[in-house]
Amino acid sequence: ETRNRKPLKPNPVAPWELVWGKWLAVVLFVVLLTALSLQYPLILSEYENPDPGQWLPATLALALVGSSPAAVGLFASSLTANAVLAGITALALSLFLWWFHSLGSILGSETWALFEGMSLYHRTSSMCRGVLDSRDVCYFLCVTVFFLSLAARGVESDRW
Repeated sequence: ETRNRKPLKPNPVAPWELVWGKWLAVVLFVVLLTALSLQYPLILSEYENPDPGQWLPATLALALVGSSPAAVGLFASSLTANAVLAGITALALSLFLWWFHSLGSILGSETWALFEGMSLYHRTSSMCRGVLDSRDVCYFLCVTVFFLSLAARGVESDRW
């Protein structure tokens, strides 16, 4: 009887499924909070006529700023089993990505444009002014996919 049974997999969930599932849960929470912030333009529309060309990209920036550091946090938590260390690492990496544009001004003017373009702050500030650029959205998506792929690798390396 025991010969006909298939051996059980040690983990029935693939690393990508685990990482994407956790990230989607965080993103759904971020989208819920972002949707709650849409009440303010609705309240303001009772008294004035708010420009949707400004608050729609800013709302999208709010959702993207919540989802990209969530991927950074998943990567940090895949590196260690200690939750406090993972939280501190995620915060440090997220702040580094946020203030990345400051490195350019420290290193010199010729490298400033490179570091400014790689900063979360720079990408968010243009969207908060109402400028919806596909390069900004692509940047957030690339940062998210990069850190999610690193997190999946980290989870996969734990299975060895």
